Amino acid sequence: MSRTLKFYGASDDLFEIEGTKGDEPDEVGSYNSAPVVSIRSNEGEMLVIGQYSVGGTACWMVGVAPFEEDVPTPSGRCPIGSPRKVTPLN
Repeated sequence: MSRTLKFYGASDDLFEIEGTKGDEPDEVGSYNSAPVVSIRSNEGEMLVIGQYSVGGTACWMVGVAPFEEDVPTPSGRCPIGSPRKVTPLN
């Protein structure tokens, strides 16, 4: 059975992960570097990378990559969205 994972930034230096289990972290500090988290399932393993302010934006970039060439990456849907509507200040 698959599980749902949600990745988002709580500020400019905290990367949050919902749906983790076991020894997987549910938040990672990102003050000095982009956090890289290994997520495992019975289908395989993948890396999740979060980085804030890529290209000078005030947004988080989330990337997913294979753990290793010979390790399967878990399958599943990958919807992308924002957890809330952000309105710029004028």
